Amino acid sequence: MVGHLVELSASECDALLRSHTVGRVGIVERGFPLILPVHYQMVEHPAGPRVRFRTRADNVIDHPGGPVSFQLDGVGSDRTSGWSVLIRGVLVTAAPLDIAEADSIRVLHHTESLEIVPIETTGRRLIEANGCWTFDPRGYL
Repeated sequence: MVGHLVELSASECDALLRSHTVGRVGIVERGFPLILPVHYQMVEHPAGPRVRFRTRADNVIDHPGGPVSFQLDGVGSDRTSGWSVLIRGVLVTAAPLDIAEADSIRVLHHTESLEIVPIETTGRRLIEANGCWTFDPRGYL
């Protein structure tokens, strides 16, 4: 029997985003998709929570105003399930960080703070029906 996907609620997506610190940012660079790992944090904003990360000035992702995606995923400890959260939005320059926030996502030479203004956040969980998911972590070593 084949596994099935279950939609994650907004609160489940938010909880997963807040419980991790490394995700992937996706942009289009010179007509091609570019996916980069980033150390991030969730920050509160009057319009709702946002993903914040830092980059070097003039880095390939230091281009506020453009479309962006952010993905976070994981595998259950029993390796029979997995999940993924995807945010699609717009990249904006973030307000300066206070000291505590800056320390939590400090990366050497990364001086520019960017945030993703979410337009859509979706999440899914894969549940394997027969308890034998085809994922093998050795494929990532």
